[in-house]
Amino acid sequence: MSVIRGVYIEYDLESKPLQIRTNSVVGSNDRVYVRLYTYDGTYITISYIALEFSDPPQYTIHYCTTSWTNFPVELPADQDKVWTITKTETALKIESNDVEVLNLVYSEAGDTCVGKLSQDVENIKFVASDGQASPGDTASDEYREQVHDQEIGVHSNYHKTYINSLFPPSPANKCCFFHNMWKN
Repeated sequence: MSVIRGVYIEYDLESKPLQIRTNSVVGSNDRVYVRLYTYDGTYITISYIALEFSDPPQYTIHYCTTSWTNFPVELPADQDKVWTITKTETALKIESNDVEVLNLVYSEAGDTCVGKLSQDVENIKFVASDGQASPGDTASDEYREQVHDQEIGVHSNYHKTYINSLFPPSPANKCCFFHNMWKN
């Protein structure tokens, strides 16, 4: 689905890993910026995840990191990336094109991180620019829940057809989705 910034999206992150497609260049300073919410009559911020295409690329996770932090491993070189965010009661894992680039264990980041990130996420929001200090999300193009091969009984050709039905080729970039990679 195309990303619409500034809108609450009902999303159960614990049961459905989130995939986000980007096409940003390292050094552009574009950002993926997703807020995580619970809902109790009003939207309550749990945290946010921000990924920045700086040089080197960095991330920050509100309540778990104190500043922008370099990824612990090198990101895949491809410009076109599909980021998979998986959240459990004890950890947040981020993959880029099927390569694990972060495995944040809440207890290793402190009590505040545990208290916040152990809550259930019921909604997400791709953050819009506030027109001042925060540029908001400038990198996310599309999102969806992660599709597992076993869920669709996959062989490569069927997988390609099924995935293209979720992320149809775009006339703007003339690309197609295949095995979590965008190809020209």
